[in-house]
Amino acid sequence: MKSFLAFVLLVIVVSSTDAYVVRSHNNAAPSATRHVGGPPQYIHIPVMYAVDKTQSGGCGEGDDTKTLHFVAHMCEANEHLYKGQTVTVSLNTPYAAWDADIGDILYSEAHSNGKLLGSNGDANDEYSWNQDYSFTYDTANDIFISVRTGSCSGALSYGITLQFNGTNPKTHLASAKTHERKDSPFVISKQSVLFQSLMESLHGVKYAALDQVFKLQGTGSVETKHCKDYSLAYCFGLDPSYNVSVAVVATDEKSGFGTFVCPYSIWKPYGRCLNSKAISENSGAPFNLVTVDIDEQDKGGAVYARVCGNGRYDAMNNFMISSQGPRHE
Repeated sequence: MKSFLAFVLLVIVVSSTDAYVVRSHNNAAPSATRHVGGPPQYIHIPVMYAVDKTQSGGCGEGDDTKTLHFVAHMCEANEHLYKGQTVTVSLNTPYAAWDADIGDILYSEAHSNGKLLGSNGDANDEYSWNQDYSFTYDTANDIFISVRTGSCSGALSYGITLQFNGTNPKTHLASAKTHERKDSPFVISKQSVLFQSLMESLHGVKYAALDQVFKLQGTGSVETKHCKDYSLAYCFGLDPSYNVSVAVVATDEKSGFGTFVCPYSIWKPYGRCLNSKAISENSGAPFNLVTVDIDEQDKGGAVYARVCGNGRYDAMNNFMISSQGPRHE
């Protein structure tokens, strides 16, 4: 009888269909995962660009307009992932209602390599009341955005975001080929840096780089003792070091998680993000926050994140996942 039960247990273990199984339990230390399937597929999360703080776009009394300029740095990896996707530029005025009498109206336009991609109105006509506009991304070049306030007697504060409205496709992009730092598709090109300098010189303006933020489209779910893998295709700058923070938040009162984050130098030797090698928080708590340092050796590939169910036994764990960094100074 004991032999028969042991055989049944063995069959159950071997017939597991998930690619990874977590060995750890709630409140246990991070442990390795057992790979029982094919190469891992990483769910790609589309990037969103945003200002790191609300901008002061208001003009002083007697001034006609005030214009601020921003840039979303793109890389070769972005071109592969986002070409043909719809991009939405959103303006937000959190502290004041729009009022034509005091000039709380914004005009914004996005362009790339000299081509106008979209705007929320007519630059030569009245300022637009529309806060959002969209266009199709079809270039590997950086996206430059200018925002102009109308004539005003007061101040206006606003935020701006640029979001790729794609789904969350599964991808082998980051692990299909290993790259050295000098030719990585995840690093802003020298041509891009030179072009921005040329733009600033020609127009006599400075372009503030928008932060890169990743947020899963919709809600994720993972069964307890199993994992989901995500790819964060950052476009790294030329600075030597950054940090990247990944947050996982439960969407109900029963879910708990272990979160594991692997920059390129950690996952490259193994071709995947292993729990035992990752920077992690594996407490089983409903909120995980993992921050990793990024240096030159980490810029050859995407940042990988694994979210493992660590809540109620034999149940689903529901979550939101987001990540921010690095900032381009």
